[in-house]
Amino acid sequence: MITDLDVHTGGVDALASHTVVLTGSHPEYHSGRILDALEQFRDTGGRIGYLGGNGFYWVTGVLDDEAPVIEIRRGHVGIRTWASEPGETDVVSSWEPGGLWRFRGRAPQRLVGVGMAAQGGDSRLYRIHDDARAAAPWFFEGIAGSVIGDTGFIDGNAAGDKLDRVDADLGTPPGTVVLASSGNHPEGIQRAAEELLQLFHGSASGPNDPDVRADMVWFETPGGGAVFSAGSISYLSSIMADDGDNSSSRALRNVLNRFLA
Repeated sequence: MITDLDVHTGGVDALASHTVVLTGSHPEYHSGRILDALEQFRDTGGRIGYLGGNGFYWVTGVLDDEAPVIEIRRGHVGIRTWASEPGETDVVSSWEPGGLWRFRGRAPQRLVGVGMAAQGGDSRLYRIHDDARAAAPWFFEGIAGSVIGDTGFIDGNAAGDKLDRVDADLGTPPGTVVLASSGNHPEGIQRAAEELLQLFHGSASGPNDPDVRADMVWFETPGGGAVFSAGSISYLSSIMADDGDNSSSRALRNVLNRFLA
């Protein structure tokens, strides 16, 4: 087990003895040092499994490495419970602009292929893309049918709570394989505020917006690294459904076998 603080203080050296690094379900807050370390790890042959959603989202400062105080300045946009006061958007730990990494040119898509797209209290299954089996046949070993994640402990499915999707404009790498995607989310699943310039009644909810979805993706880097992203907070809650005998668990097993081969 390696903590965020270990990576913040130790950089890529904290990861260097490992082949594979897996996140938890909701890795939302990261400093620039952590992002630097993960990028270097990935680009020099490391393998990252991003097993959640809403990750790598807020610019996060650390005031003191020895007795850490975590600092967040939420700015004026993003999924948040409070907004910064005028003049209070810079993190004093490093005097960098706070807010979303997306607006610092470091959207999550650049690191793990997907980034925050929508949130709400419901989960759906993933549907396998028609061309995905040919692009990554190893991923589907032991997975019959056309869906992944149709069991789980959050509303019975694996794609929900907060959802991440691909976006080439925000940095999803060329060659990324979208393995499966959720869809048909209900009215209560809404697009993230930072995604939209204007709102119209009903336009940003699950039934009316094709970008309200989770994308499950895979890509490799020129340096021999690789990334698998589940794109959903609910995904990890699904892997132990039916005592682990389910498609979400088999997919993760196939990913780990590929990472460790």
